Amino acid sequence: MRRRGHAGAEVDGAEQGDFAQVRPHAEQRPVRSARRVPALEYVPQELRKIQSIYGGRPLLNRDFQVATLEREIEDQPYSIVHIASHGQFSSNRKETFVLAYNDRLDLDAWSA
Repeated sequence: MRRRGHAGAEVDGAEQGDFAQVRPHAEQRPVRSARRVPALEYVPQELRKIQSIYGGRPLLNRDFQVATLEREIEDQPYSIVHIASHGQFSSNRKETFVLAYNDRLDLDAWSA
């Protein structure tokens, strides 16, 4: 049985991120989505707890896609967005990202 990676975001509550640096081996393709990394086991419980305290709309697994998150943020400006996913953080902003279910969420996309 193949496990899928859990990725989640809470778009109206305070969240603590559970980020792991993704460093693919040289012979592998670069990681582009959370579907190719190990699951973060406690993300579903984390999002339920945050939602019970702060409300908001959880975007878990297939629902946590770049376009869906962008639409949520455009429709209602949130003061806090919690993302529990894998990512990579670098001094080079072009190499800094968080993994959504379907693609990378690049830092530059958030600076507009």
